[in-house]
Amino acid sequence: MEALNKRFALVLWAEDEQGEEDVAVFSGTLIKEGNLYFLQRRSGQGPEIREEWLERIKPVDDELKETLMGCEFQLSLSVGKAISGQVLESFGGLKWPE
Repeated sequence: MEALNKRFALVLWAEDEQGEEDVAVFSGTLIKEGNLYFLQRRSGQGPEIREEWLERIKPVDDELKETLMGCEFQLSLSVGKAISGQVLESFGGLKWPE
């Protein structure tokens, strides 16, 4: 897998408290431990990147690299609703930005 051990952006889309579309970007490195993939962040291991999502990983276009914090690859997912400051348990405890 080309994205393995590279700068990686997990782009999460949600609906905010007002029903508006909101997006949060979490960056790190895509790593593999055993048969599982994870987003490794400076603060430690982040969420598991499920095997069924791997085919959705795409290279970051040059015009988006600054927005996606210099990452080389990205995975974009919808999380439903998210509230400012909410901890996303299903995404390894990532916290939705305030």
